Amino acid sequence: MKFGGAKGQYLLGRVLSGPRIQAVGQRGAKDLIRVIRQLIGLTLLIAHSASAGPPGVLDDPHAIGAGNIEIILASVASEQGGEIGVEGPVLDLTLGIVDGFDFLAVGSMGHVANSGQDEPETGLFMTGFKWQPIQGDQWNASLTPAVSFQIRGDDLTAVNLTLQVERNFRRFAFGTDVVYTWVNDDTHTWRAGVYGLFSASDRLQLLGEVWYFNSLEAIDLGLGLGGGTLNQRGEDLAFNLGFDWESPLGVHVLASAGSGLGSWKRERIGWQGYLGLQWVLDGSAP
Repeated sequence: MKFGGAKGQYLLGRVLSGPRIQAVGQRGAKDLIRVIRQLIGLTLLIAHSASAGPPGVLDDPHAIGAGNIEIILASVASEQGGEIGVEGPVLDLTLGIVDGFDFLAVGSMGHVANSGQDEPETGLFMTGFKWQPIQGDQWNASLTPAVSFQIRGDDLTAVNLTLQVERNFRRFAFGTDVVYTWVNDDTHTWRAGVYGLFSASDRLQLLGEVWYFNSLEAIDLGLGLGGGTLNQRGEDLAFNLGFDWESPLGVHVLASAGSGLGSWKRERIGWQGYLGLQWVLDGSAP
């Protein structure tokens, strides 16, 4: 997150859904395994379709400017309910078409270890644009529609809309990021949060954020015994701390880490981390 600049549109955070299902009977077990994989694919899908900025979950509203190109190569890991999810490599590309309008594209591979058993890899691709109608020294705001495609897995598709607003106070900035996501299996999620930025120097920026996430969550079932339902909502509240440091070579090092503050109807997020490198190409340079 740079004052007057932007980062790629990528979400650190929930790379796995953490469903825990107990089944009795071969047919029921197969159906539940299918649901588990769909939920894992869904959460991975949301992670990319949600407009977010490395190294945090939440993003600022700044477009990168006409002719500029931003490239991020990163990896993400997260643990929740005994499951560890890893995404990487993640390739994040932003193109400044005109001032206040960016084209976005993200591609990645995701892998989840479910209770010690490896799950199949999931490939994802997201594309969309960021439109920043409000640009100023104090207030900035943007709207980001995007669509995500699961290219390996259950072929899920998600469409989301993100609103970002930020207020600058010299070396400080405070903002909010809200996103709603609809998935083509008739489910939906939404995420909202607030963040703070501090420009410690010309090369170093510090960030802190708190965010809330609401999505479908599978619960424990006892088939044939009057077990529960698969359509309850799960909730997470978490935080991240991170930094964006520009090296003397001009490459940005992006890193963050955090943990869950609380979760409802599922296990609390144990830990999460992000590490990436960012290159910014100035389109105005000869």
